[in-house]
Amino acid sequence: HGHYSDLSGNLTRALERDKGYSASDPTSHIANLGEMIEEMEGRMLDAIKEVYFGKTREVIAQARTGVDDKKVMQQSLMAEMARR
Repeated sequence: HGHYSDLSGNLTRALERDKGYSASDPTSHIANLGEMIEEMEGRMLDAIKEVYFGKTREVIAQARTGVDDKKVMQQSLMAEMARR
């Protein structure tokens, strides 16, 4: 117990798009802005997932390989000692 991981960082993206809006309906600007925010949020989450899960897989694979290597070495040493 007492083990934990700290993952932190920052990501900045910009999106520029020409969209029409109605001067008679000021809420159309907010709707356009909301669509852009949702689109960018999706892109950023996908990018973060790729990096986070990719790195997690890499770390787990390395950890498993290390454990397997140690186990093989231990078994080899034990077999050699048993022969003597």
